[in-house]
Amino acid sequence: MFKGVYTAIITPFKNGKIDLDNFEKLIERQKNAKVSGIVIGGCTGESFTLTLEEKIELTKSALKFRDKDFKIIVGTGTASTSETIETSKKIESLGVDCLLIITPYGNKPSQEGLYNHYKKIAENVSTPIMLYNVPGRTSVNMLPETIAKLSNIKNIVALKQALNDMDTMSKILQIAPNIDLLSGEDSITYPLLAIGGKGVVCTCSNIIPETMVELCNSFFNSNLDKAREIHLNIQNFIKACFIESNPTPLKYAYKYLNLSNGELREPLIEVSESSKKVIENEINKLKEIGYLKI
Repeated sequence: MFKGVYTAIITPFKNGKIDLDNFEKLIERQKNAKVSGIVIGGCTGESFTLTLEEKIELTKSALKFRDKDFKIIVGTGTASTSETIETSKKIESLGVDCLLIITPYGNKPSQEGLYNHYKKIAENVSTPIMLYNVPGRTSVNMLPETIAKLSNIKNIVALKQALNDMDTMSKILQIAPNIDLLSGEDSITYPLLAIGGKGVVCTCSNIIPETMVELCNSFFNSNLDKAREIHLNIQNFIKACFIESNPTPLKYAYKYLNLSNGELREPLIEVSESSKKVIENEINKLKEIGYLKI
């Protein structure tokens, strides 16, 4: 059901408000690059600073671009089960393709607590759910056994696993074979595809969507040499995208390329001058080898 590149798109702001005109231009660029879809209101989209009303506004805007080959996924997870259910119902009513639900952050539930959380959400919506495990942001790690148990629930169909651990990825594929496993770490997209993953919920594809699509399509078409070549050539750029807290490097990259103004919501602030130089250098390298199409 979920295969290929899903861009975790930024949320552009202008004077503290959402810049819908710019947002739609960025979505159009992604669609033209033939990504499989976009994720709105994920961590890259500064979800922790968005109100429910803003998520609804963004979703309505993005749905103009939706078709059978371009899915709209929306982050609806919070630290509260009841609030997540309420948010998920409201976003579901708009007609999205999938709900991305992050593990509850801050309160550190047990594995049984995580299972209960997702089970209750799944019972209250019919839209497909993509689990989102990102221990670096939430301070809780959903174990493969819990993922396997959840994968037996009908509308829990996919997992974004933001953990650079191929042993854990392999175990998930072993014990939860019916869930679509997508990387939440751009740098291991190719290795994950090699062991049976379906794709990536991607940060760097904000800037290089065509290249990430080519990587995945090359793999799916058995052109492994090309997929490997792209994988190796983009590693330094991916590192630059995370040189400071995501999405601050990414928003600077957008600003440097005149694709967006780079505005962030506090407490996030613009990257340092030294980080800017690293990002600019890697972008210029991508231009030289034809990986950046603007």
